[in-house]
Amino acid sequence: MILDTQTKISIAELAFYVPAFVATVILLLRHGNTSRMGWIFLMIFMILRFTGAGMEISSADGNTSITTASLIVSSIGISPLLLSTQAILKNASESSRSFLLSSWVFLALHINTILALGLTIAGAEDLTSANTDNTGNGRTLTRVGVLIFLAVLTVVTFLTILSFRTSIPSRLLYAIALSLPVLFVRIIYSICVYFSSSATFSFTGGNAIVELCMAILMEFIVVIIYIVGGYSQRATSQNNGPQGAAPLERRQQKQPLPYGWNA
Repeated sequence: MILDTQTKISIAELAFYVPAFVATVILLLRHGNTSRMGWIFLMIFMILRFTGAGMEISSADGNTSITTASLIVSSIGISPLLLSTQAILKNASESSRSFLLSSWVFLALHINTILALGLTIAGAEDLTSANTDNTGNGRTLTRVGVLIFLAVLTVVTFLTILSFRTSIPSRLLYAIALSLPVLFVRIIYSICVYFSSSATFSFTGGNAIVELCMAILMEFIVVIIYIVGGYSQRATSQNNGPQGAAPLERRQQKQPLPYGWNA
C-alpha cells in the first residue's frame, strides 16, 4: 500500500505526540497543583492531535465520515494550545502585582478562547456539510473564530512583555516568549485557510507540505519549547513554591543587615 503525503504526516504526528504526551504527564506530576492547568490543556491539545491523526490515517480508504470528523478535530486543536499558553503565562507571572496580570484578565482570555472554539466547531461542521447552502455561514463563523484567536494571542503577547517588566522572569516565561512568534505563524496559516480562495490553503484539500511547514511543525516547536521549559523550571511544591527555596517572607527576613547595624 502506497501512503500519500497526508497519511505520512499523520503517522509523524502520532510518532511525535504519543511520547510528548507521556513527557507532559510527568511534568504534571512533577510540578504539582501550582501550574497544573497549563499542562492539562497541553495534554488535551495532544489528545486532539493524535486523535485527528488517527482519523486521518483511517480515512485513507475513502471513508468520508471519518474524513469530516478528522477535519473538525484538526480545526479546533489550536484552542487548547492557546489555553495552555495562557495558563503557563499566568503561573509564570504570579509574582507580578500588575492588575493587567490578574486572574480576571486571564479569565476573560479563557472565555474568548472558548467562544472562538465554539465558533470554529460550528463553522467547520458547516464547511464539511453536504448542504452547500451552509458553506457561506460556516466560512463566516470560522473567520470570526480565527480572528478572535488572533486577538487573544495579541493580548497574550502584550501580557508577556508586561510580565518581563513587572515580575521576576522565570524559564517558563522565557518559553512563552519563544513560542509567541511560532504561534503567530500558526494563526496566520489558519487565517489563510479561512480567508484565502487559493487551493493551497483549502480547508478540505489544501497543500499538505504548506500545512506541514506552517501548522504542524509550528505546533511541534511550541510543544517542545513548553516541555523543555517545564523540565528546566524547578519543580514546585504546593506550599513553598520552588523546591529548596524558602518562601519570600522568610528570604526577606534572612537578608544581611548593613555593616554596623545590629539585628
